[in-house]
Amino acid sequence: MIFETIYCESHGNRISSAACFDCGKRLCVECAKRSFGRNYCGSCEHAERSKQRRRYSDKLVFIAEGRELREKGALLLRYAALIALSLAGAAAALLKALH
Repeated sequence: MIFETIYCESHGNRISSAACFDCGKRLCVECAKRSFGRNYCGSCEHAERSKQRRRYSDKLVFIAEGRELREKGALLLRYAALIALSLAGAAAALLKALH
């Protein structure tokens, strides 16, 4: 069996120890960036971090919007309850006046 030595694509004289998860570029120990449990080259690692930050940011916005909607919903329920109580009181007063 013949094994071929694979070298880092950025440093041609260094033996490759990993490959970028996204682009497959062969990487030496110095070039390999470990992120989110995977090996990335510098540019792919930067892109992955940006993607993860956007996902995290989108989740925070979604959570904040959900909390805001829940708060608005609770406020609307309070107003609806007050209106219902007012109408019930007015109806009771009207019935009392009619009898």
